[in-house]
Amino acid sequence: MIFNFAAILIASFALLNLAPTTTGNSVFAPFFSSSQIFEETIFHTAAEPLTEKITGVTLPHHLLAVDLIADAFVRISQQSYDQIVILSPDHFHRGTTSFSTTRKNFSTIFGELKTNTAVIQKLLTEPLISESNLFSHEHGIRAFLPFIQKYFPEVKIVPIAIKISATPAEWQILSDTLAEIITPKTLIIQSTDFSHYLSCDDARDHDQQTLRILTEDDFNLVKQLDEP
Repeated sequence: MIFNFAAILIASFALLNLAPTTTGNSVFAPFFSSSQIFEETIFHTAAEPLTEKITGVTLPHHLLAVDLIADAFVRISQQSYDQIVILSPDHFHRGTTSFSTTRKNFSTIFGELKTNTAVIQKLLTEPLISESNLFSHEHGIRAFLPFIQKYFPEVKIVPIAIKISATPAEWQILSDTLAEIITPKTLIIQSTDFSHYLSCDDARDHDQQTLRILTEDDFNLVKQLDEP
C-alpha cells in the first residue's frame, strides 16, 4: 500500500491530546484521541511474524513512519516477553537528571498500559536516574504505546528518557544498571529520530555509518556518529 505521508503527518498532529497531562495521580492521560491511524497501518501491513527470538528493535518514533513501526510490531507479535524497556531521547529537556523514568501507568487508545514498578524502583536507586512527568508528552515513548497495548497488553513497560547532555561514561552506568534488571524475555526498544532534514543520498550514507558500527560491535565507535 502507498501511504499519503503528508496526510499521515497532519493526522499525527491532529491526534495529539494536549489536554491535562495526567488522569489522577498514577496514570498519564492518552496521547492520541483516535485509533484509526494505528489500526489502518496494522491492517495493511504485509509483514509476517518472525520465528527467531527477537530481544531488541530500533524504531523511528514519528508517525510519518507509522507503517515502519507497524511492520516491526507485527514481526515480533508472536514473541513472548515479560517486560519491555523503551529508550528514548528527552526531546524537550524536561528531565532533571541524565536519565528519567516513571512509575505511572499510561492510558492509551487501546487501554491502560502498566509500568513495571518493582523494576523501576530498583532503577531509581541510581542517582543518575530520577522520576519525571516528562512522559506526559514525550513522543519518543508515547508513539509506541498503542502498538504495545495492542500486541502485548499484559506486558509491563520500563520507559527511560535520555538527556542529550548525557556523557559516554553515564551511558555505561545506565547500561550496567539495566543489565541488572534485564531478563531473557525482555524486549528493548531503541526509540530513535534517525537523521532529520537530509537528502535521500545523505541519509543513506548515515545509515551505512550506523550499520558499520553495529556490525563491528565497538561501543566507542558510537561516539563518532553525528545526528544532524
